[in-house]
Amino acid sequence: MVDDPLARLDAAVARLAALTAGRARTGQHHDDADDVEGTVATDDAIGFDPRPVLRALDRAGAEVVVMGQVAGILHGSAELTGDLDLLWDGHPDRRAALAAGFAATPAAFRAG
Repeated sequence: MVDDPLARLDAAVARLAALTAGRARTGQHHDDADDVEGTVATDDAIGFDPRPVLRALDRAGAEVVVMGQVAGILHGSAELTGDLDLLWDGHPDRRAALAAGFAATPAAFRAG
C-alpha cells in the first residue's frame, strides 16, 4: 500500500479513468447508485476527479472535511467512487471562501 494519501488518490483517479474509458452513459447518477456497485457504476464516475475541486477549495481558504469514499481512499481503501462528499461547519463567515472555491471549478453540484 502507498503511504502517501495524495498518491493513493492519484492512483485511484487513474484506475477509475481506465475502468470508465469508453463506457457509454446510461443516465444514472450518484443518487441512483445501488448498494453493491456504488457510484463507480454511474455516469458520475466517468471523468470523475475530485482533485481540481479540492485544490480550488484549498486555494480559496475554504475549510471542509472530505468524507465518504474519497476520504476512504485517502486513508487506504482501494474501492473507487464517482462522487465527492464534503462537510463544512456552516459558519456564515466561511461562505465566501466556499463560494470562491466552487466558482473556480467546472464541477457539477448536487445537494444530498
